[in-house]
Amino acid sequence: MVDIFFSNPIILLGALLVVLLVLFVLLRRAKSSSDESEVKMCSKGGGCCGGANCHKKHPDTPKIIYYDDHELDRFSGREAGSYTAAEKTEFIEVYDTLLSSDRLGWLESLQLRGIVLPEDLGARIKAEMPLGK
Repeated sequence: MVDIFFSNPIILLGALLVVLLVLFVLLRRAKSSSDESEVKMCSKGGGCCGGANCHKKHPDTPKIIYYDDHELDRFSGREAGSYTAAEKTEFIEVYDTLLSSDRLGWLESLQLRGIVLPEDLGARIKAEMPLGK
């Protein structure tokens, strides 16, 4: 039986091609299944790519929680003393409508977004916050 493979080069070549084809298919399947299980990379800007495992890829990147205050994002990078009276009022309105249990989370959200509170509101919040928070 073995003599047939080695005596006829066409059969040997055909068997070799079948083995190579099977290996190719198996390797391709293994690669595609590992690609599907890979986590999507997040964008360079620090935002999430929207993938289900985005925060599993970078677990130390805190998730920003919004408190119905997306409009405050335009103040990112501003200094505490640079706000107009109308802009200060926007912050105060958001702060005053928050539940007291949400206020600390809101302050953390602002910090993660690079938003500094107006000086007046910052002083008010420090006076209202219990020590140690």
